[in-house]
Amino acid sequence: MKNLIVTHAGAFHADECLAIATLRFLNRRDYEVKRVFDATEYISNPEDYVLDLGREYNPASLNFDHHHDGNLPASNVLILRHALEAGKLRDLMEEYLYSYVSQCDLGGEKAQGIPSLTSIVRGLNNLPEGGFEAAVQICETAVMSAYYTAKARCEAEAAWANVEKKGKVAITD
Repeated sequence: MKNLIVTHAGAFHADECLAIATLRFLNRRDYEVKRVFDATEYISNPEDYVLDLGREYNPASLNFDHHHDGNLPASNVLILRHALEAGKLRDLMEEYLYSYVSQCDLGGEKAQGIPSLTSIVRGLNNLPEGGFEAAVQICETAVMSAYYTAKARCEAEAAWANVEKKGKVAITD
């Protein structure tokens, strides 16, 4: 069982907060989080998740940084793809929440002044204390919302597939 999540110290962002929230929710575990400037001592430990620092993406070693490779999505997407098997549920979660946060982290957020998960998390850096924990809690709620919304859509599509239809209209007796 993995013991620790290591991420960067300093200003925090929605991608690592969402990655932490994803691991906690999908693994049903409250991991200890350590924020450091140098991940060298953690990179080679197969028991520790290293998120958003360390300049290495190696899922087998639980290292999930994207900063060294411009072709990688942000750490939240890397963690989602690692922690949840491929399929419709994961695709929808990525569509509903994860891709947006990744795009923002990679420089794609353009709407100034419009509240978003990334702007709310960024603003929590200004709290005198407790901002990081508050950001992770908000992200935990966002993960649950994306998960259950995606799950409901998968179930509805499966149910609709089993209904007799004429065109797009259900046939009932």
